[in-house]
Amino acid sequence: IEELFPDMRWYDEGLFTIWTDSPKPAVKDYLRTVREVSTDLYLTFHPLFADRRPSIQQHIVIFDGWERYIDYALTDGVPGWVAPGYFDPDGEVLYAVNVLGEQFSELLHEVYLGEFRQARDRYLKEAPGLRGSREEVFVRGQFSEFLQKLETAHSRLRALYGGLSQLVLRHEMTHAVFHNWGLQTIVLSKMREEDQELAKKKKEYLQTEDINKKRELLEAMLSQKSDIAMPETQADNSWFVEGTADYVGAFPIGSPNRLRLADVQDAQQHQRLMPIEFLAMFRVGSFPGMSGESRSYAYAQSWAFVWFLMERHREPFVSFLN
Repeated sequence: IEELFPDMRWYDEGLFTIWTDSPKPAVKDYLRTVREVSTDLYLTFHPLFADRRPSIQQHIVIFDGWERYIDYALTDGVPGWVAPGYFDPDGEVLYAVNVLGEQFSELLHEVYLGEFRQARDRYLKEAPGLRGSREEVFVRGQFSEFLQKLETAHSRLRALYGGLSQLVLRHEMTHAVFHNWGLQTIVLSKMREEDQELAKKKKEYLQTEDINKKRELLEAMLSQKSDIAMPETQADNSWFVEGTADYVGAFPIGSPNRLRLADVQDAQQHQRLMPIEFLAMFRVGSFPGMSGESRSYAYAQSWAFVWFLMERHREPFVSFLN
């Protein structure tokens, strides 16, 4: 990680190490989320963790800009433009993007407030006959009222994007923790010879500016990954793996996951609910082969089923996970 991202700083928080290029205020939010998820998971699923131990120090890489994150996610074959975070079990690393990164935050500010303020100032300065007239007070008041509404909208949008970043981090952390403690698919974290070669290609890919060279390296990396054998997955089922991650993703833990709840209600309304027997057919991964709306419904129903089990039948469900 240090070789791939030499400009990133690292921060330890218990069993987690965060690597990021984000500014300090964002880092404080990351560390708080890591503490919350670690505590919530341990207390909520205590019977699962009581007799187990983590295998490694868990690493989390958080990019502060979309462009860099998408570029790196491609090297793992992940479409970063639709997946703002993912856990790589082969490398035992969680990757995410700060949806409300510094660049995007500045863009939001410019779109909502910057240009409007400049236009207001220019109008008040240049409008013929306005300065010093009785109408000036009225016009300033109208501008002020409109600006206040824009500031409210800007704040709400920032909160929405900030909340999405937290939800993604909580979701992917659940995958990482359950994997690290031997509760989901176990993959040896020892770096093999081909992994070292892959790391070199990733570094070269990220550093080169040549588009054709990037394409060649990406094709080579993805073809190399397709040759790696699937790990042993004796107790891995997509519905409870993704459903549990979405259950923990909502804050506070166990509260309705509003994104998933809306999808469940939509599936109900259009009579597209899937039988649990169908969802249980997916044993590895995040519902491979499904896409678009149907994949969203699968995630949402998995969350709803886990939420129901945790609310009404917590002890037998935790025993089942065990």
